[in-house]
Formats: sequence, C-alpha cells, structure tokens
Amino acid sequence: IQRGNELSQQYACQENFVHLEEPPLPVVESLAAPDQTPLMEQRRNGHQAFHASPASDHRKAMTLDLGQGEQLQLMPIPAGSFIMGSTEGAVDEFPMHEVRIEKPFYMASTEITNKQLRLFMNEHSSRFEDRLGFQYGQTGVNVNGDELPAVRVSWRAAMAFCEWLSQKTGKRVRLPSEAEWEWAARAGSAGPFNFAGELDADFGTHANLADKSMELFGENTAVKGYTEIAQIENPNRYEMWLPHTKAVNDGARVQVQPGSYQANAWGLYDMHGNVSEWTASSYRPYPFTDEAISANDNPQIERVARGGSYRDRPYRATSSHRLMYRSWQKVHDVGFRVVVEN
Repeated sequence: IQRGNELSQQYACQENFVHLEEPPLPVVESLAAPDQTPLMEQRRNGHQAFHASPASDHRKAMTLDLGQGEQLQLMPIPAGSFIMGSTEGAVDEFPMHEVRIEKPFYMASTEITNKQLRLFMNEHSSRFEDRLGFQYGQTGVNVNGDELPAVRVSWRAAMAFCEWLSQKTGKRVRLPSEAEWEWAARAGSAGPFNFAGELDADFGTHANLADKSMELFGENTAVKGYTEIAQIENPNRYEMWLPHTKAVNDGARVQVQPGSYQANAWGLYDMHGNVSEWTASSYRPYPFTDEAISANDNPQIERVARGGSYRDRPYRATSSHRLMYRSWQKVHDVGFRVVVEN
C-alpha cells in the first residue's frame, strides 16, 4: 500500500491512492424481508381447478399459398372455454379466470420462417446470435437461414405481414389474441406445459428451451492466436454463464427449423420454446377482456409475447407466462405465428 501510494504520487499526482487508516465502515442494518403472506394468501384464494371445454370440431387443416412455392399449414382450433392464467407463476398470471373462445379459428402449425417473411419483406434479416466470447473477424451464430423461424421482427412488421397475407389470400389473417394463444397452446392441458409433467419435466423431445446444449456457447476464442474458435468441454460457470437447465438436453443451441419437436394435441409445434411469439393483445392486468386486443400502433403500449424461446428456462415458457415489449422492438428471440378467422 505504501509503495502504491508512492507511485500514485509520482506518476498520477495523487497524494493517497489508498489510505492506510480507513475509518470503520458504518454498520448498516439489513432491510427486513417483505411480508409475502398477503401475496401467498391471494394466490391460494385465487386458485381455480382447471377445466377446458372444447366444442366438437371436425374441420380439416387449411393450407395457404404464400407464393414462390411456399405454403403455410394451419390447424383447426375449436371454440370453447377454459381457465386462463395460473397462481403458480408470475404475479401477472393471476387471478385465474374463465375465458370463452367464442369462435373457432385456424392457427399456423409452425412459426413464420425467414423465407416466408422475406416473401413480404425481402430485406428482412434475423442476423446472428452473439457469442459469449468475441473474436475479430468472427460472426455469431447464424439464425438467418431460410428454414429458421424469423426473429428480430417487430410487432408492427408482424401485423403488416398479416395484412399482406390477407390481401394475397382473401382470408382474414391476423395475430392471435393472448387468450387464443393460451387456449391453443394448452390444447386442453391443465399443467404448465401441453405435454406431461411439471416444471422439472424432461422437455427434450417436446420443446427447445435453455438446456445443456446451451453450453455450446462456452467457447475458447483464443485458439491459434485468436484466429480460431474451439468448444470448451464442460464449461464452468464463468465460461458459460447463461442460465440453463443442465438436466435436459434438447439438442439445440439456438432456434431450429419449426416442427423439429413433438406437436401438441391440436397439431401445433413449438408453442413452448424455439422463439417467443407476438400476440395481438396489449399488456394489461387480468382478467383478460377483448379490450386488450387493439391494432392501434401506440409506441407506448406494450404488446404481449408468449411461449418463451431457446434462451428461456421452463418457468418462462409455460402456457400462462407473459412477456411484454413495445410494438417497435425487434427482439432477438421473438417471432410470430398467424391465425385465420373461420
């Protein structure tokens, strides 16, 4: 310390870089933990037994022609009623409440891909997912392939795509409401996911979430004088610090081609994980009402995205979990899927 102060005075013109006799630090009392009793009581009292009552529906799947040989399959989603929300997730997921889906509709079985979006916006680029280690001349992980779900697409652009596809096909194409999305994602299931199991379930064959394969982001970028990149086997928490579930391996570091995992009971793929999906709804407290659905492009209104992505752990990708972004934001892991009114 003495030598440090001598050098500081000589070269930095500072008298005391470190004081030898620091005054004792003041004793600060720890803040008391907030009382969670009212919140826990509200959760207990607000819990409802889940039920779902889909109407009988015998429609067949629909196919839309997007042009240039590209087609989009949509699955029939019945009308019905269900208990929306959860008392087990974030506080904006309750109160649980019954919602009725008045009319059947069709929902795209997969998320819109880069190729499909570029038929409308030929300049669109989903770009790259950043590496954890940087190296001059090396890009991140390419997520702009034709077959991959489009990301970095704003709510505004998703709405414009729906309008373009409506005019092209003569159908009423739009984004799903938040209630329609959860109804379709659950497909009659009561738990947090549309496949068997709770938050600790093995989702490896059902969903692309933040799992052991995220450790592929643990890379040594200093190979051969920073000219090559090598994978680090079993990276430690400093080499791969992205939160992830080590007990499951779904085989995907970033988003993959839609339909790579098992579909839910209504034939919809990737309702959990892969990329999050825009809805038509603005972010409002529950209970859900149709007033939350608005095409008004107010840049101050937050829009709801659902489903989680490859970067999210299971609790952020349940059927009831809600995310919100502004309509102009191009989020690195948010895309969309469309619905067609019956």
